[in-house]
Amino acid sequence: MHLGRQLDSVGAESVTASPYFPGRLDYLLMKLKPVRRSIGLLLLFDGVAAFLAPSEYPRRFEFGPPLIDDILEYFAENPDLTRKFSLAEIALGLWLTFR
Repeated sequence: MHLGRQLDSVGAESVTASPYFPGRLDYLLMKLKPVRRSIGLLLLFDGVAAFLAPSEYPRRFEFGPPLIDDILEYFAENPDLTRKFSLAEIALGLWLTFR
């Protein structure tokens, strides 16, 4: 039974990409494509929401550790900075979705 293993020119065993033994990075990335696209869409929609409401959107998530609350409050007080980060988030979401 062939399990994706073969001998190269010097007789050493090498591993090829197969469903039985995913030995290559591209095979792994192919399997993770739906996960990558889902994360990209989440980033895209989150970035659009933050861009449209830069002062209100960070305040919706103010819970948890005090450091996180302080960071979110800083973003809520600086809408221009929030819009810049949301544009970067939109770009990352598009790249992950359509790559």
